[in-house]
Amino acid sequence: HPAAYIAESAKLGTGIIAAPFAFVGARASIADHCLLNVHSSVGHEAVLGAYCVLSPYADINGGGLIEDSVFMGAHACIMPRLKVGRQSKIASGAVAYNDIPSQTTALGNPAACRSK
Repeated sequence: HPAAYIAESAKLGTGIIAAPFAFVGARASIADHCLLNVHSSVGHEAVLGAYCVLSPYADINGGGLIEDSVFMGAHACIMPRLKVGRQSKIASGAVAYNDIPSQTTALGNPAACRSK
C-alpha cells in the first residue's frame, strides 16, 4: 500500500501484503507470502520468515527472528533480539520478553507459553 513505510535497505520476498501504515525498518528482511496488517511493524534488522501474519498493531522489535508460519494477534509485541519458533502463535496483547519455542502459543504479559 502506498501509505506503508518500507525502508530502502529492507529486503522483501514475493507475495507480501503491506497494509496502510505498516512499517518495515532498516535492514529488516521479510520472506515470501507474509501479511503485515495496518499499523504493524517489523523493526530494524528483524527477520520475518515465510507465511507469517502480523495482525493490526503487532510489533517485532529490532533484531528479532520470527521463523516460518508464525501468527501474531492484534497488539502483540516481541521485544528486541528475541526468537519466535516456527508455527507459533502470539495471542492478542501478549508481550514476549523471552524466546518463544516452536509450535507453542504465547499468552499474556509477560507472555507464558503453552504447547499445542
